[in-house]
Amino acid sequence: MPAIAERARSERRPARCWSAGCASGEEPYSIRILWDIGLSCAVPNREILIVATDIEDVLLARARSGCYDRTSLREVPPELIPHAFKRDGSRFCIHDEYRQGVMFAKQDLRSEAPAGPFDIILCRHLAFTYFAPSLRQKVLRMMTERLTPNGFLVVGSHEQLADARFVSAARMPHVFTKVD
Repeated sequence: MPAIAERARSERRPARCWSAGCASGEEPYSIRILWDIGLSCAVPNREILIVATDIEDVLLARARSGCYDRTSLREVPPELIPHAFKRDGSRFCIHDEYRQGVMFAKQDLRSEAPAGPFDIILCRHLAFTYFAPSLRQKVLRMMTERLTPNGFLVVGSHEQLADARFVSAARMPHVFTKVD
């Protein structure tokens, strides 16, 4: 993320992220929280715009609500929970400041995608797991077209990406950089 923030700063624009298959919204909100907390000192005043897409209306409604059961926060460092969430009964709701710049949209990844361009695209445990090889290639082509030069594509921990347009990022086997 520091490289993305630095590039956006040098180009005088906000960073842009696409969370494809965002489900209940944990991923885009996590990116927003990490961006704000992790980069506030290193690259201050850097805005990030996050487009999060999914095909399921029920999941998108949950994502827009931004409220989760404790089990959804099991991987969130405990010290971040009171900073990023407010308790509402037994649920934890994302603070308004971390909702800013996060937009949810209904889209079927098999046939449509947001316009882009994006500095980072996250597509974990979806296209490169469940789609047939020909559809995977179609989706990868669509993502490649929307990714900035030297942009990042993040896939799931058990997914592989064998494509000459991408190289694996050092020490991050499921993060790939677009080669231009």
